Amino acid sequence: MRIVFLVFALASVAACRNPFRKSLPVIDNPIVTEQGDTLRPGFGNFRLLRQDSTWVSERDLKGKVTVADFFFCSCPSICPRMKTQMLRVYNQYKNDDRLILLSFTIDPQRDTVQRLKTYAQKLGVPDSRRWWFLTGDKEAIYGLAERLMIYASPDETAPGGYVHNGKFVLTDAQGKIRGYYEGTDEKSVSQLLHDMELLLP
Repeated sequence: MRIVFLVFALASVAACRNPFRKSLPVIDNPIVTEQGDTLRPGFGNFRLLRQDSTWVSERDLKGKVTVADFFFCSCPSICPRMKTQMLRVYNQYKNDDRLILLSFTIDPQRDTVQRLKTYAQKLGVPDSRRWWFLTGDKEAIYGLAERLMIYASPDETAPGGYVHNGKFVLTDAQGKIRGYYEGTDEKSVSQLLHDMELLLP
């Protein structure tokens, strides 16, 4: 799923990363899809199942800072490194109810609720209070990736059958995108941890 952006600010956001900065930009440039539709960045409307079999939607994120990524349980390439770094975020904030972590599977046919629950528990995430592993309608999940400006696509030639980038997306309590971070890079995730503190109420 390719996305064409009218104005794409990610490069400038990455360039200005500074551990001493006092504020974060809002990334809200319109997105133009391959079909010619114009979208606003963000979660939009969704309804998906998390690992405890509970339906959740964008309404459940109201007032929460979030960090989101896209992955799949059988991913043999970047996902294990991404989850190691997301676990750093989880361990620091697992008792903080101002924050929700979101991991959307891009392989919902195989990644059932039970499979996601087992995957989370093996990572050391015993429940769904702070970190949600989400599955559901494939089109809904790929639509979310598009709105959050994350590349994800089935690819029979790729290891595991899918390709995706390893970005973590940071949104504020109003649901606005405030930053992108390399989920496989320790230094980038350290920057994320710093930037989260600027947003947490």
